Amino acid sequence: MLKLKKPIIVILALLIFSGGVWVVSSQKEPLAEVQGVQEEVFTADLVLDFSEEKVATYSGVKTTEKTILGLLLQTAAENDFEVDYDSPRGEMGAFVKAIDGVENTNESFWQFWLNGEYGQVAMDQQEIKDGDMVEIKFRGFE
Repeated sequence: MLKLKKPIIVILALLIFSGGVWVVSSQKEPLAEVQGVQEEVFTADLVLDFSEEKVATYSGVKTTEKTILGLLLQTAAENDFEVDYDSPRGEMGAFVKAIDGVENTNESFWQFWLNGEYGQVAMDQQEIKDGDMVEIKFRGFE
């Protein structure tokens, strides 16, 4: 009887362990939500200035995105326009090539201002916070 007890205990332990693994792996919520951690939601204003063509203003965009590029991509997805950009490469960061069909040229390209200050880094590297005003403009060298 003692010989049978040990294998039964091992089998039961394995069943309990594998059941726990199955329960954890079947969770549909992100781990942060399971642990009670929530990403900060804040609002930012986004202005897209297409130069002579048009200006689109998105006020009070609620977002968890932490960069200008993230805010732009979220706004594009929510408002049905496209953003074409090169993925980040090293220190240079991402480079926006076109917004809503307006593509960079040799004379003009997409640039940003954060709270009135001209951007000094790539859009994927510039962090944003609650209440920020982001202006992305299609302009030449100034």
